[in-house]
Amino acid sequence: MDIQTLETWLWDAACAIRGPVDAPKFKDYILPFVFLERLSDVFEDELNEMGEVAAKYVEEDRKLVRFYLPKEARWSHLRSLNANLGEALTDAVRAVARHNPKLQGVIDTVDFNATAAGQRILSDGQLRELVQVLSRHRLGLYDVEPDISKPRVSRHKCCSQSHDGVHRMAHPWPSMQRFAKMGAVKKVGYFRAARRGNRSLQIQSKA
Repeated sequence: MDIQTLETWLWDAACAIRGPVDAPKFKDYILPFVFLERLSDVFEDELNEMGEVAAKYVEEDRKLVRFYLPKEARWSHLRSLNANLGEALTDAVRAVARHNPKLQGVIDTVDFNATAAGQRILSDGQLRELVQVLSRHRLGLYDVEPDISKPRVSRHKCCSQSHDGVHRMAHPWPSMQRFAKMGAVKKVGYFRAARRGNRSLQIQSKA
């Protein structure tokens, strides 16, 4: 996947929630989605590599995988939902954080079922469109370039709203400064990409 394809992909994702969400907040909704899809695709690939028999042991020993995802949090399940999507997505990211304490405060920072002035910020229809857009590209073990690999050890360094940190996903990432152009804002949230020697990018979120 080249940079232009990635930019188009993320731009389309931003357009799916344009209007109800201000430009600086795009990353707050899109990043957890992308991270969840990445986790789910990698989890699925790991199970496939183990084989059907070995994969059954994951429920007993979750250290066999980088991150454990319960069925209700897996991307294939979320893509199949037609109703109560906001609630399901919120439950999904919270379940992932609950099963993987290292991700608490990283992936579970947004309530996709939140309301403002008595109305949903993002309708199920808008969330469904966002899921469909992000589902265009798979983010599994063999779909993106590895960052710093180590057997059964995750090297993801994720950014969160409460920690102005660095989110490292094994995925080349374009600049998202274009999001700010979708509305007049005083402060622009953006992802700053720095190319590394192995062509993977480091994503840095600045408030």
